[in-house]
Amino acid sequence: GSAGGSVTIDLHRTSSGEKVLTTSRTGDGAFSFTWYDNTEDVFVVARESSVLLGRSDDDVAVMN
Repeated sequence: GSAGGSVTIDLHRTSSGEKVLTTSRTGDGAFSFTWYDNTEDVFVVARESSVLLGRSDDDVAVMN
């Protein structure tokens, strides 16, 4: 639920919590990452103006 501003989305490794990629979107728009490892769990965290909007479940990346 974005307020319509810029949303920063960070991709993290589940095993270490390390942030490995960052992207952004406007409002509730679409986003994507280019990530080639489908063997380890990752999760994303979304923030708008430094306010946490949400965190995904841990899972392996899938190709769309």
